[in-house]
Amino acid sequence: MPNYTRIIQKMPGRRELAELEAHHTATLQWAKRLNVPADKLDDMPALLMNKFWHRYNSNVPENSVFHKILREEMKGVNGGNSAQVVERLRRTYRRFEGLEPEGLPATDPDSWIVTKAWLQLQWVQVP
Repeated sequence: MPNYTRIIQKMPGRRELAELEAHHTATLQWAKRLNVPADKLDDMPALLMNKFWHRYNSNVPENSVFHKILREEMKGVNGGNSAQVVERLRRTYRRFEGLEPEGLPATDPDSWIVTKAWLQLQWVQVP
């Protein structure tokens, strides 16, 4: 999976025309709370997402918008509790991919598996 910087550098203009946005997989806000160094944030794996599915827009169902799901999952989360933050990120990816937050299938989406591996490389404690 390419990192954020690579997507931005390799696709100038084309992303906007196709209404695509580069999405930091661990999200900037939560990666910072997990103490990922600032100089590593744009090295984070990134996904290309249609802007309507990435951020809330009235053209798509609210339960399908990544950042809306993320906000719901992160309500009441203590930013200093890395295990809780990581688990809620995992649940967000499961819901975004149409899976139940818990339960079957037991396999997590590839987008979460890549995010988890990157967080581990940044020395974030991942359960």
